[in-house]
Amino acid sequence: MKTIIKSALFACCIGMLLTGCQSQKELSKGQARKLVQEELGYMGATLSTTDLKAGYYEENSDQTRFQLRKLAANGVITYNVERVPKPERRSFQKKVRQTGYFGSYDTYQTAYRTVDVMKCFVTVELTKTGKKLIQEGNTKKERPKDRFLINGERGTWPEDQVQLDEFGENDEDPGCEVYDEAVETAPAVVDSTQKELSDYEKLKSKENISRIVLNAFKIRVTDVRNILIDGNRATAQAVLESYEVTPFGRIINNVYNNEHIVVPVTFIYYADRGWQIESIEK
Repeated sequence: MKTIIKSALFACCIGMLLTGCQSQKELSKGQARKLVQEELGYMGATLSTTDLKAGYYEENSDQTRFQLRKLAANGVITYNVERVPKPERRSFQKKVRQTGYFGSYDTYQTAYRTVDVMKCFVTVELTKTGKKLIQEGNTKKERPKDRFLINGERGTWPEDQVQLDEFGENDEDPGCEVYDEAVETAPAVVDSTQKELSDYEKLKSKENISRIVLNAFKIRVTDVRNILIDGNRATAQAVLESYEVTPFGRIINNVYNNEHIVVPVTFIYYADRGWQIESIEK
């Protein structure tokens, strides 16, 4: 009788242990979504930025100027443009009539001529509204530090105060004086026959460009689906959603609020840490 009871208790304990191990490896939607959101923060993927070319510069792309006009319509930049002709030497084929033993025939020769090509110079500046969207700081969330791997303090010990240069001098020969020899240069001669700068060259000399990093949009995890657990690994699909999209995100990145993408995610299970992100496909 005791043997039967012990066997039943043993079987019950084994069943509970197996059930406990199985429950420990369960991966719920909420847990998976939290893990993915945290990992996106560590990757710096929860906030997307874009660059804006500001200042005064030549811009001949119709598409780029179209974007700048759209940004100006949203009140985040001021935009002005001026067009000037730029003389350019162009080649063309010139037909020449030739006469030979067997009659007349046409040949083509390469000739050159100077033509005026219209160029555009733009002035782009951020408005007060646009300046509020300048990205500041680090877009990546700092991962928690492992307290067992933190290095000891440095720079506070007596030996840290000892200087490498023992005598406070360099290694040059003290008997040799070092000096800079003054080189006399002839004054520049102004060529009175030098041609006057064209309107294009005058504007080109005024170019002043700066690149500004601006907030474009944010990303959050709205769902994790198709979770498939296979031993110590699991695969799933994370649904990412864009939100708080700025005019720069809409116009430059072509991203709008509440747009979604699906990315594959792989999880790995550790006995001491539980489920962790193994990889997220970008």
